[in-house]
Parts: sequence; structure tokens; C-alpha cells
Amino acid sequence: MKLTFLIISIILCLVLNESMISWLLAVFVGNYEVNDGFKRAFQYFTLNGYVFSLSFRAIPFIILLFLPNILQGKLHNYINVISWFWLIGITFFITYGYWSAQHSLYTDSKTSSTYAIDFIVIPILAVAAGLISGGIGFLCAKIYREIRLRI
Repeated sequence: MKLTFLIISIILCLVLNESMISWLLAVFVGNYEVNDGFKRAFQYFTLNGYVFSLSFRAIPFIILLFLPNILQGKLHNYINVISWFWLIGITFFITYGYWSAQHSLYTDSKTSSTYAIDFIVIPILAVAAGLISGGIGFLCAKIYREIRLRI
């Protein structure tokens, strides 16, 4: 894998967390100013909580880094496309999941008493989203190669 892909994956794994999504919600949904939204979103932030959350959030990213070793053989020619689609899929899934879990905190909606469990479950389900988006990437690359061969 290229160094650029590795750096982007690590940055997304470290930055894409529930506090960052909460900050985006505070600014875009809760109508907070950028600075006030940051204070609101990170008011309960602790390093221990971040590391605990990171241990679950890292699961789809770790699988992604081992993807070239897992997909040896026929799919080796498509590994770059599959990896990028996987990364995009898990990024969107985690972002959407965290956004949905915390959205009611910034609206008049009722918040579930078990919404914190979402922060453990969402990254695990992101593996399935990665598999699906990686499969879509493989199909797109396969179709593209077939079309190029016929032209």
C-alpha cells in the first residue's frame, strides 16, 4: 500500500471519533459557534475514554491494513481500488452512525438510554460496510477493465 493511503487511514482512525462528530453536530445542528461547539462537544473528553473508543473504532481500519495479505491471488490486481472503497465505506458508515447516535442530543428528540452502546457497535458493523463498499469497488474496477479491454 502506498504511504499516502496509510497516512490517510491512520488520520481518519484517530480523528473520526464521537467527540469530533458531536462538535460537527453542535455547529451544524445545534447552532453553536465553532468555539462554543468545541467546548460543548469535548466537555467530557478524557484520554481513557478516547483510547477505549479507539480500541473498537480501530477494528475496521486494522482489517483494512491487512487486506492485501487477505486478498492474495486473483484479487491482488484490484487491491488498491478495493482498499480505497473500503476506507470510504467505513468512514461514511462510522460518521453516519455516530451522527445518528448523537443527533438527538442537539434536537428536541428523545435520546435513548442505551445510545452509548452505539459507539461500540458501530465500528464493528463498519466491517460489513467495508466489505460491501470494497465489493462495489471490485465490481467497478472489473467492469472498467472489461470496457477498456474491448475498446
